[in-house]
Amino acid sequence: MEKNNGTTEVTFTEDIPRTRVRLIDWHDVMRQLDESSVTNPGAWGRVGEFDQSVRTHIRAGRYKHIDPKKYEVTTKKIEGKSRSRADLYMRKRAS
Repeated sequence: MEKNNGTTEVTFTEDIPRTRVRLIDWHDVMRQLDESSVTNPGAWGRVGEFDQSVRTHIRAGRYKHIDPKKYEVTTKKIEGKSRSRADLYMRKRAS
């Protein structure tokens, strides 16, 4: 398993910031989503800008360290970008 040393902060907001995240520590992302599910249940966390295929891979269980039964994932197209680029949002599923 590859360990990245890039951005690990999940941003929870009503306003959608437009920054591109190149490196993700998925274990830290899941930790933050788990914590948020207690303090802010149902909130979506913006993880970063990705190719739309990342959403599909997470849903299909292709990221072995992310259990698609535990986490929901969705994307939102970014205006002015290629239709394959989108902001990726995740949240922990209700127990």
